[in-house]
Amino acid sequence: TLIDPALRRGGALKSWQRRALRKSGTEAFAHLPVMFDEQHFGARVSAGSSASECHDGVQPPPSYAPLLQSASVVVGLHPDEATEAIVDLALSSGRRFAVVPCCVYAHKFP
Repeated sequence: TLIDPALRRGGALKSWQRRALRKSGTEAFAHLPVMFDEQHFGARVSAGSSASECHDGVQPPPSYAPLLQSASVVVGLHPDEATEAIVDLALSSGRRFAVVPCCVYAHKFP
């Protein structure tokens, strides 16, 4: 599953990529256009509240925590500002992780 809020073309593969997958018998990846952060992938249930509880009439975004819990590894390729969330959420969920940082944000994560 690819998590990228700004994926171009809505995550649609190019025709040559679709053909290569079809020939290999492999399915395309799923795309979630959301930020990889605590709000979407962190545990939400706290004492005395339910995960789907509304505050001030605003429904919280859907939780993708089960997706993170079922992952065997979390990989960030040039994750920019999601680097910290990848490390924090992978550690808190006990998942293995790898991050290949982008040099543009190197000053933010020395």
